Amino acid sequence: MRSLSDRFRDFVREEKLFGTDDTLLLAISGGVDSVVLADLLSETDQPFALAHCNYQLRGEESDQDERLVQHLASAYNVPLHSAVVPLPRPLPEGFNLQIWARNRRYTHFKKILDEYSYPLLVTAHHLDDNLETLLHHLVRGTGLKGLRGIPLHTEFPLVRPLLFASKEDIRAHALDRGLKWREDKTNATLAYQRNRIRHKLVPVLRDLGLMDSSLRDTFDHLRSTEVFLNRALADHPAVTRRQGMVSIRLAETELSVRDLITLLRFHGEDLGFSEEQYRQMAKASGYVSLHSPTHVARITPEAITMQALQDFKLPNLRIDELPASFGFGDAVMELSVVDRPSSFDGSDRMFCRLPPLPLYLRSRAKGDRFSPYGMGGRQKKVKDFFIDLKLPPWEKDRTPVLTDEAGQIVAIIPYRIDERFAVGPNDESVLEIRYHKQSPEPQR
Repeated sequence: MRSLSDRFRDFVREEKLFGTDDTLLLAISGGVDSVVLADLLSETDQPFALAHCNYQLRGEESDQDERLVQHLASAYNVPLHSAVVPLPRPLPEGFNLQIWARNRRYTHFKKILDEYSYPLLVTAHHLDDNLETLLHHLVRGTGLKGLRGIPLHTEFPLVRPLLFASKEDIRAHALDRGLKWREDKTNATLAYQRNRIRHKLVPVLRDLGLMDSSLRDTFDHLRSTEVFLNRALADHPAVTRRQGMVSIRLAETELSVRDLITLLRFHGEDLGFSEEQYRQMAKASGYVSLHSPTHVARITPEAITMQALQDFKLPNLRIDELPASFGFGDAVMELSVVDRPSSFDGSDRMFCRLPPLPLYLRSRAKGDRFSPYGMGGRQKKVKDFFIDLKLPPWEKDRTPVLTDEAGQIVAIIPYRIDERFAVGPNDESVLEIRYHKQSPEPQR
């Protein structure tokens, strides 16, 4: 069998992982995986530096890990960026040690990449790590993205040049080369699910005949399949993306609930919605809105539209002079003083008596009341007015309310003016309000 060194060179070259002149930043713990990766880089004369985090979780053992890394940096004559990262005190409620440690070390690595202009971070994840990740995702429930395991590279920027090699390959290389490394005793505990998968499940699969070659082939097939599937999902004819908005038109295509969930999951990947919310979107009828921490989904019989919450917030604006124009979200509004028109008809404009400045533009507020034009001066709650209009839930907070300085509602734009601000027979100049709203289901 060819040496790990030769296979490493071929893998890096075939996958075009990094250039030979790039000075890489290697994340090194002192364990056998990262120690072997440092040795492979040195064998290929690849310039690199080391980055290490000491969490001080295992006392003297953690310090010995750091001393080994210092020795390696000296032996390879490469820079070392080491940081002591103690636990927060007191520990916050619901503290997850593994997530905390991962976040802290990647924050440390990113800072070094930026400060020293290293083009890439390299980590020593290998084929067994990939299998454990697949099984971990499978236990929790996952799609194709979870099944294809650890990506070879990410936009961090990060590459994992040992994903082709098994743990057995790595340990054999370390023993053959007489390398020294540290064993983290916490890797043997069964307290963590990943360790239970490693020590209980993976050996059974190996005993059943799972080979490294078949495992590598499986990950290659899954990655290739994902590439083609992602292209199909990204270019699906029912989907339009524009200015942070994702719209899936329902009337044009006959999508099953399962297919619709797949589209929603793909195009809403970074929007914060849960799997249950995707199911609710796909099965909803009528007019419904669902919120994630950062986005809102609007569901109508025609389309599902996902958009950032900030695009749905009306600004509180003071208007000190006219004409004035405003753009917010998918709407444009213009206020101007015009001569009294001969006709008050117009689908995109409304007219009212010219109130004194300043005017104020805002969204609805609790307890708002006004006297809708045409109701003989009777007052009505804005809340009830919206119900009568059958406005979808997301439109109620985005409907502009124009008030005068005293707080009286001048108009609910673009639906109705207040009776008190109706144009009188002696009004020569009036306030014209033009309002145009683009369709939430944009055309291709």
